[in-house]
Amino acid sequence: MNTEELAAVLRVHQGPFFHGTHSRCGCRRIVLTADEWARHVAEEIQRTRENYRPRGIPMTDLVPASKIEQIVGADRHQTEHLGRAVSAEETVYILHSHECKDSGIDLRDCPFSVALDLGISLDRWADFEDEPVELWVSAADGRLLPKRRLTQGA
Repeated sequence: MNTEELAAVLRVHQGPFFHGTHSRCGCRRIVLTADEWARHVAEEIQRTRENYRPRGIPMTDLVPASKIEQIVGADRHQTEHLGRAVSAEETVYILHSHECKDSGIDLRDCPFSVALDLGISLDRWADFEDEPVELWVSAADGRLLPKRRLTQGA
């Protein structure tokens, strides 16, 4: 959690503010004492930290849908995520499944994108560069891995 994220939590929970008979946190929760407010804010910070997922080097570059199939070298699959490790660019591209794309989620939050944010195992990708592959996420370390090579146009 960085300083800005911590500051955002504190801005929501600023206070306590006295309202005649009671005090309220900035989030509107009633707190009876400054100590109770401090514990409340500490709990909210801890909850935020537990839900915070550092992205490592984030996969922030979303590739236009019109280009990703061409880059990966395969048609979008209904349920499987496909990809390509382009060695000249040192970049792994993910072609999200129709199900994933149509779900409406931010594709950067897809489990396959999150796995890519953790980095790749170069050893596991060595024999799968520059060709379309089916992808999977390792249960052991959460990293993105090639599952199998695709036949042309799969």
